[in-house]
Amino acid sequence: MLKNISFWDFYFYFHKGKLNNWADVEYFLNNLLTIKSHKTHPEPDLEKSLDMIARLKYLTPRSFVEASFTEEIKKLKEDFTADRETLILLFVLLNNLKYDIKKQSERYLYDFLFDELKKFEKNFNGYLKTLQDEKYKEKSQQLLNKLSHNECYNLLSFNYTTPCTNDSSCNITRNIHGKLEDHPIIGIDSKNISPNSPVFRFTKTYRIMTLASEKQDKLLPKTVKTIAFYGHSLAPADYSYFQSIFDYYNIYDNNITLVFYYSIYDESKEQKIKRNQFNSVSKLMSEYGTTFHNEKGGNLMHKMLLEGRLILKKL
Repeated sequence: MLKNISFWDFYFYFHKGKLNNWADVEYFLNNLLTIKSHKTHPEPDLEKSLDMIARLKYLTPRSFVEASFTEEIKKLKEDFTADRETLILLFVLLNNLKYDIKKQSERYLYDFLFDELKKFEKNFNGYLKTLQDEKYKEKSQQLLNKLSHNECYNLLSFNYTTPCTNDSSCNITRNIHGKLEDHPIIGIDSKNISPNSPVFRFTKTYRIMTLASEKQDKLLPKTVKTIAFYGHSLAPADYSYFQSIFDYYNIYDNNITLVFYYSIYDESKEQKIKRNQFNSVSKLMSEYGTTFHNEKGGNLMHKMLLEGRLILKKL
């Protein structure tokens, strides 16, 4: 059983109290992988800790014949600081997951973490398959009919399921992060990550590129009237997708309406759900506004609201 558990299972377990939705998984994945880009960071610096352990392991048997090594060992021990989580993750890596400390290097570490992520994805895929409901197709089709008002549409899905396989109204469907039948992927946003960085392979850009084995139909038509969103957290990890779509259609100048649908799944939390949806939309539009090279970006949201082209709607 333990051989099927990945490093990421252990890591996410430590943060289970903060994993309220799927976007939080990607958030913590990003935190650990991009630690070097932060001056202060709450996450464990595994690479630094492993480098120190590897150096200690190398020096210890040699300290008996070289006095200078003894001083270096002493300094390494004094400098080594780690919180409880880091210590446990190091123990898991070195003992349960058989991380070879003799091979410690930046490349070896990220190769190892990437293989562990693929193991996590495989296990996650198997888990999702056990949750498939016979009524899913029917219910999802009803939902899509409401969202599309029975008009023809293209579907960009961030889930791993394929709801509209027999729907004549659905021209094209694309599971951007893979499907249950293939290989679902989990990744981080590529913004501010160099293609030369060892972390780049963990980005959604890289993962999607490696999955693209054949030519696919063009998902974005030349013209659209409405772009509808539903069931997405609008988390920063997917901002790049939305920004690309907004750029493609030039939403500032063109007569395109963005409709952000939401459902009240708990009547006692209706106001909180509405507030969270508004905040998520505001953050997305504000962030997109920063990509403009003029003053337009600052008034994008106000402009679209005044023109009736930015709508939050209960479904």
